[in-house]
Amino acid sequence: MRVQQGLAGEFYVDRQWQDMQLHEPYFLLHDFQIDAHQIDTIFLCRKFLLLLEIKNIAGRIHIDGATHQFTRKLGDGSEQGFRNPLNQAQRHQRMLAQYISTLPIYYVVVLAHYKTIIEQMPPNTPIIHSSGLELHVRKLLASHKSILSNEQLK
Repeated sequence: MRVQQGLAGEFYVDRQWQDMQLHEPYFLLHDFQIDAHQIDTIFLCRKFLLLLEIKNIAGRIHIDGATHQFTRKLGDGSEQGFRNPLNQAQRHQRMLAQYISTLPIYYVVVLAHYKTIIEQMPPNTPIIHSSGLELHVRKLLASHKSILSNEQLK
């Protein structure tokens, strides 16, 4: 059931790329796997790589900056702990940096479930609701110059 929920979240976020109408050439790599790493989506353009760790969980989420504990509280008051998706995305970023030195590599945790409420995060934590993905991507595109040519990107 958790796998199906995760795939549903990834599918929901993947549909949003179609609506963005970006004027920048880019590629999307879905379910990218290398070594012991599985990355939900990679946005690759001439300016940077953006790794997306997509989570499809409802409830109130909390990340403790000191302990790196990622928890969710449901409406019935029950609380659950999860693997911290930020640590997972950072691990993917470090791994890809071993292979790619020409482009900056960023990551973001995208919360696909519309009922997720972000309660507490450490400052400047790259966690967004899926509705903020387009703005996040556009800000990154606007703040970077092209490094690769179209041919190099391909």
